[in-house]
Amino acid sequence: MVRNIDKIVSRSTLRDIMNRLRKIRQTCGANDEDNDGKEGSGDPFKDKITAFMNAAKELREQIMERNEEAQKGHKTSTEIAVMSRDINAEMRTLKADVKAMEALAEAAVRDVMRTNKKIAKAGQTTDARADKLKIRERVAQEREKAVASAKEVIESLEELNQQRYLSAKEAKQINDQSPADKRKTLQQSHLRQTLAQRLKAQNRRAAQGGGADDGDGAPSKRLEDDPETAQEMKSLAEKKKREDAALDRIHAGLGRITECAIQIGQELDTQDRMLQDAEDKMDKANKDLKAINKSLTGLLKAQHPMNMIINVSCFLLILALVGFFLSEFGVV
Repeated sequence: MVRNIDKIVSRSTLRDIMNRLRKIRQTCGANDEDNDGKEGSGDPFKDKITAFMNAAKELREQIMERNEEAQKGHKTSTEIAVMSRDINAEMRTLKADVKAMEALAEAAVRDVMRTNKKIAKAGQTTDARADKLKIRERVAQEREKAVASAKEVIESLEELNQQRYLSAKEAKQINDQSPADKRKTLQQSHLRQTLAQRLKAQNRRAAQGGGADDGDGAPSKRLEDDPETAQEMKSLAEKKKREDAALDRIHAGLGRITECAIQIGQELDTQDRMLQDAEDKMDKANKDLKAINKSLTGLLKAQHPMNMIINVSCFLLILALVGFFLSEFGVV
């Protein structure tokens, strides 16, 4: 038992170290990597939602493993408590990730509002501005849908986290219940334990090739045909189906967000090229104007003394011509 506790503590310590390293990496690099060590996509929301999906799937496996071990009764209450502590810590991390994604979704909504204000201030809109507004609205809507799906996943995981075998505290609570409620709770607990045992037996028979009888000599039969476990299996299947549907919605929304991000990137690249071309033309025109101004200034400075000589010469020439004509016509 001590060896098993050491293994659980080691896994808990390793998981805590991984979570701390992930937080440090996010603080330093802002989602430059996901949980698998791959490079980031460049979109913070996409990186966060992808990491959330991977972490949610891993957490669901941890919860199911803890529930199965608790139902079998092979682990002590201390071991179950350690596993529950790790699950609760990971659940808090997922909730923090959802809040971060919700903040990014709100930022996308604010971008739409700013774009609308710019269009209203300009008094008129262009095709480029209208397209950009539509793309930003789609991004905001898809982010809101993804956040809503992530919240559904959190609710499903919390519900699954509550479906564990009775602990000492829960047993005390059952003892304080009325006889009818106590009988109903114990029946549900016994049904979960029976289901886990029969699932284990069925998996063991399937691994051995099937067709073998159960340990108690009873003939093997499908669990779906057993009235004691059919309802519980149906409930578990429906919950798993809801979780998978929520994850599928997140994945589909992630694809639409990626498409919108690509369109926004292309639109921004086009606008950047247009602005760069306009800036280059303005710089060229400014340089040409400076060159012309410099040439004119130099020309005026060089011709200032010559202008005085020309003006005096013209004045003297005019006087000489006037005197010549006056003397020629006998006026003087």
